Amino acid sequence: MIPMINIVFLLLVFFMIAGHMRDIQDQGIELPVSENGAQAVEKTVTLQLTDKNELYLNGVKTSLEKLDLDLDSLIEANTLLALEADRRVQAVDLDKTLSILRKKGILK
Repeated sequence: MIPMINIVFLLLVFFMIAGHMRDIQDQGIELPVSENGAQAVEKTVTLQLTDKNELYLNGVKTSLEKLDLDLDSLIEANTLLALEADRRVQAVDLDKTLSILRKKGILK
């Protein structure tokens, strides 16, 4: 019984240290669940696409037409951009946003 208590205690300590929780800028987005549990990299610019096809750049509402200009003012060399899309967004709508990002040279 003692070894089992030790293992449970070690697991508890492990998950307390390894667990990382943070708040996201919520626009009512339901993020998809990760299959492999890979850790996300810290980012400086966040682009959110809601299920109603609304775009939010760092929490400020924008549109597909204005996204190109808005990115010019925010993106510098080696800046990371995180795209958070609601799980209910259609692939066709997501591709429109991704094509603008590809034209800007943002591949990661």
